[in-house]
Amino acid sequence: MPSAAFPVLQLIIAALMWSVIGVFVKGLPLHPLGIAGIASMIAVVVQALYLRIFARRKLSFNWSKAQIFGAVAYALNISCFITANYMTTTANAVLLQCTAPVFLALFGGRYLGEYLKLRDYLLGAIVLFGTSLFFMDRLDGGRLIGNICGIICGFALAWYTICLRLQKNESPHETVLLGNILIAIVGAFFIDNSVSDLHVGARLLLLGSFGLSIPFILYCEAIKQVRAIDAVLITTLEPILSPVWVFLVHKEVPSVLAITGGMIVLGSVTVWGYLIARNN
Repeated sequence: MPSAAFPVLQLIIAALMWSVIGVFVKGLPLHPLGIAGIASMIAVVVQALYLRIFARRKLSFNWSKAQIFGAVAYALNISCFITANYMTTTANAVLLQCTAPVFLALFGGRYLGEYLKLRDYLLGAIVLFGTSLFFMDRLDGGRLIGNICGIICGFALAWYTICLRLQKNESPHETVLLGNILIAIVGAFFIDNSVSDLHVGARLLLLGSFGLSIPFILYCEAIKQVRAIDAVLITTLEPILSPVWVFLVHKEVPSVLAITGGMIVLGSVTVWGYLIARNN
């Protein structure tokens, strides 16, 4: 496999794993911040083991601005995304997070020197259009707090991607690890006895390992080799795949608009990944 194609594959796998987060979160009898806290505690353990055993190196916190701000942005993204799923519809939460490419277009050039090409704007616009079409017939007003959390998710996703990219020559893993520690500390105040239930505990374990730690390990590795805008737009596959799992679990049949939007996004991301793999 060409070296340029490997990070694209890592991003696709990460998006696939992120897409099942909603399945793990929905219906859990815990405060959303408690869910985020426990999942992050699990993620801290998995990520630390990965760095020490598989990467064979010690943890290295340099406390740079990029690391600290990246950790805070990551913590905001995860906490707000889980909260948004409780406060508003999943469709609203996921769609609002897809504003991240807009924030990257605004700030990526200034802080990363990664200025967008005409093809980036065109493909990005097509991806956003396809995502909007996918959820168009299922959006509702939702709750104000949930919708605000969704917008914060998009803003935070853009910024922690910028911060991870700024550390491409170091190690972005510690930024995510620090972010999970922050979530775990805050979330500890929202944990109650329901976590002792075996079924609840199993779902939280899957959320922390399969939903947070492993895909972010892949994301941190890929971000060293691709531009921030590429990383965010390729993982736009996540909101398209999420309803697939909803269909399989809850038998919710997607509409013609949803299928059309999904095909547009899938086609656009495929073209984007191909161009990246060819280094064009």
